[in-house]
Amino acid sequence: MKGAQNAICCLSLVCVQQAAFAQHIYSCRDKSGHEITSDRPIPECADLPMQERSKGGLIVREIAAPLTPAQQAAQAEAEKRKKEQEEQEREQRRSDQVLLSTYPDLPSLEVARSRALADFQDSLRSANERMAGLLQDRQALQREAAPFTASNKPLPGNLQRSIDNNALGISSEQRNIDDRKLDIARINARFDGYAQRLQALTAADTASVKH
Repeated sequence: MKGAQNAICCLSLVCVQQAAFAQHIYSCRDKSGHEITSDRPIPECADLPMQERSKGGLIVREIAAPLTPAQQAAQAEAEKRKKEQEEQEREQRRSDQVLLSTYPDLPSLEVARSRALADFQDSLRSANERMAGLLQDRQALQREAAPFTASNKPLPGNLQRSIDNNALGISSEQRNIDDRKLDIARINARFDGYAQRLQALTAADTASVKH
């Protein structure tokens, strides 16, 4: 009895599926341009675009042809670029929110710039003062060495050591000055970027309010 019931159920399901297929017409054109139609999806059109139409001839849906391997690779690359772009945009929004919460306006940003520069500017000022002293010492040492140099006599040991130490000090102080200048340039570049972005955000907000 159960077997007969199962058979009837299966037969009914097949009939329902066939009736569903019969409600629509599938069509495609093969590579020779000939149109193929059927009341169910067409195996011969598996790699071609198909149309599904109602009995009245209205297009129910367009069934695109499967992508080629090259098209699949291009689609995957496009999706990857889109995700990367979306992530960059999300990161930019987060960065903008932090910027606006930290520096509500340009005056507050410039105050922060001045604080960030202060120690490096003080260090550079001190280094320049030390360099000025070393250069004065070098002039004095050169004057002291001049009589020996003019007569082609060797310099006294202590004078030569003083000249060598002075040269080392000048070289070291110059590196220190160059480092401080680089630090200051980096800080200014960072705050210049903040200021530029802050101005752009402020302009965008003003434009949106006007509209």
